Amino acid sequence: MVALAHPWVRRLLRLGFAARGILYSLIGLLTLWSIVRSGSRAHGGVNTTFASIQAVAPGMVLLAGLALGFAGFAVGMMWTAIFDWNFEGTKPSGLLRSAGSFIVGVVHLSLTASTVLLAAGHQPQGHGARRWTELLLSYPFGRAGVAIGGLYAIGYGLFLMVKVWTGKLDPLLDLSSLPKGKALAANWIGRFGMLSRGIIYATIGVVLAFAGWRGDGSNVVGIGGAMRKVSQEVYVVAWLAVVASGLVAYGLFMFIEARYRRMGQG
Repeated sequence: MVALAHPWVRRLLRLGFAARGILYSLIGLLTLWSIVRSGSRAHGGVNTTFASIQAVAPGMVLLAGLALGFAGFAVGMMWTAIFDWNFEGTKPSGLLRSAGSFIVGVVHLSLTASTVLLAAGHQPQGHGARRWTELLLSYPFGRAGVAIGGLYAIGYGLFLMVKVWTGKLDPLLDLSSLPKGKALAANWIGRFGMLSRGIIYATIGVVLAFAGWRGDGSNVVGIGGAMRKVSQEVYVVAWLAVVASGLVAYGLFMFIEARYRRMGQG
């Protein structure tokens, strides 16, 4: 049964990587367009991107496609974690990677639900990350949980930075069929994209960690908010444009992953 499901899981994962590519590319492109139109008042983020998609004529079709892709990615990542599809093993490091894959799957289930609700006409509420943080802070040990989440986000951001430095982006990405020049270009596109994501996650993590320490979630941000915070600190709009361009690059890298990543082994 597991073996028979492999081709379908591969297809779902490839569809999911393509959906992620569309989402990140649109976040970056719409942020760059917002910079051109609004300058220092530019904005970006997932909700803004979804609202922009919804506003155009074929928006509902695109939202439905994204929802399908996110659902496929969620199922594929959770399958990979549960059945140890990549042979991570039972050592602590392997179990940690499998747990990470499962969590990514759960996050994309939530993203699927948000996309479906938006396509059905439900308007997203702003500051979702802030609302969830404030809810968690209201529970016992919530402050510790938020602070740990912030430290994890910082660690993940630094982990992405290490990948940028080493150029070892994904051990399952096989570019051996490409000419050397194209493979090198794909690697640098991925490194630029991961640099932007590393900056964003580290920024989100710092804000979360302080929220847990202070017991106040009013300043918690998502992707769009993190991009704006970064732009407020360093060279304002120019830095925001660099981070947004990096998200476009990451979107392109997701398309490369969709095509050339080895989906499972054995």
